[in-house]
Amino acid sequence: MDSSIDRSLPVSRRSGMRIPYGLAVFLIVQVLGIAITTTSIGLLTPQKVSAQRTSVQSAAGADVGQPSSQLSPPSSAIGNVQVATPTSATSVNASTANVTRHVSAPERTTSPRHATTTTTVSSAKNNHGLALGFAVFQPTGQFQNYQSAVGKLPNFLEWYQSWPTGSTSAPLYWGSQEQLVQENNLTPLISWSTDDIPLATVVNGATDGEDVAVLAPAAALAKSYPGSLYIRLDWEMNGSWSAWNPSNAAQAGLGETPATFIAMWQHVVNYFRDAGVTNVKWVWSPNVDGGTNTMAAYYPGDNYVDDVALDGYNYAYTQGASWLTPQQVFGASYAELEGITHKPVIIAETSSVEANSTEAAQGLSKALWMQQLSTYLPTLGNVIAVCWFDQPALVSGYGTVDFSVNTSSAALGAWTQYFVDNPEYQGKLP
Repeated sequence: MDSSIDRSLPVSRRSGMRIPYGLAVFLIVQVLGIAITTTSIGLLTPQKVSAQRTSVQSAAGADVGQPSSQLSPPSSAIGNVQVATPTSATSVNASTANVTRHVSAPERTTSPRHATTTTTVSSAKNNHGLALGFAVFQPTGQFQNYQSAVGKLPNFLEWYQSWPTGSTSAPLYWGSQEQLVQENNLTPLISWSTDDIPLATVVNGATDGEDVAVLAPAAALAKSYPGSLYIRLDWEMNGSWSAWNPSNAAQAGLGETPATFIAMWQHVVNYFRDAGVTNVKWVWSPNVDGGTNTMAAYYPGDNYVDDVALDGYNYAYTQGASWLTPQQVFGASYAELEGITHKPVIIAETSSVEANSTEAAQGLSKALWMQQLSTYLPTLGNVIAVCWFDQPALVSGYGTVDFSVNTSSAALGAWTQYFVDNPEYQGKLP
């Protein structure tokens, strides 16, 4: 809304008109009376109002915990969901947790060599609302599926890339991916995973040079990209399903801790900066944890992070869990995140299952969940963007679950109405 009011309306004057003296005196007296009354009341001047950052709690009285979408990604890891291939298996463990809002601030373990500017975010969301995006495993056929179903592309696209291991070759992004986002005017958000490479191997510089084809070529590609490039390095690091979590079997026996993860993160960021890369924005993205304080130990510090993010899903019956509203999924974790940093927040992965017959009989639906999400996120003062996971995925113990926006006509209609065509979600990633 434009807060300015145009008070410079033109005055219409008629030439050749004379006002009788008595009438003129009467009009002057009336005007003076109005002026005095106006002065006594006072004029209201428009102001720009910045909404206070909203402190959100989980739904009161809800006898449910925050389920952790726990997955065990292989070398083609894509976080808390993964490609449904014959050789890959996704394990999801819906654990419950007590909700608490007490958060301890993380220690800053090292002094940064290159400082970044702490960003202050207002509720105006860059004056255009929240940015909207969708995530797919690889932006090829799955990208086209979204485009065909929705008909209109959002602001940004997220996809997943693994670091090369052994003899495999995997750049930061492929030429076809760059071409796709450039042609469609999309901002790229790359979820970039170290997979099962020991964190200490990255810290000691073994993945730096050209001979191992990881950081050197990645930094060169990032530097050559004609625009801002968002990199979500080793997301969901607070979950044991992630290969880069110190408690994962891939890291077991190596004596690694959350501090090792922090050192790895800082090493990668410093490498890019030393290579003169200035167009990358680093996104630190834990999984929702129900406010159980699993995030802070992995935070590398404001000087090494541009944006933070959260991943959270409504798995419901597929995990034998209760249906969760968006507030129950994100509320306690968002409050916890706000206790760690006030960096801008991206909801980097989210979706909901369709309701089963029991849930539908209670009036629940994926379409309703979308509507609730669209009205809930703007109440979180630091959230600047939301990314829908638009992809089928294997869920351990259940099978394939389709998280796409068009699993039903009602869901697609809700996505279009409450997100695609909603002025609140026409923003852009800065």
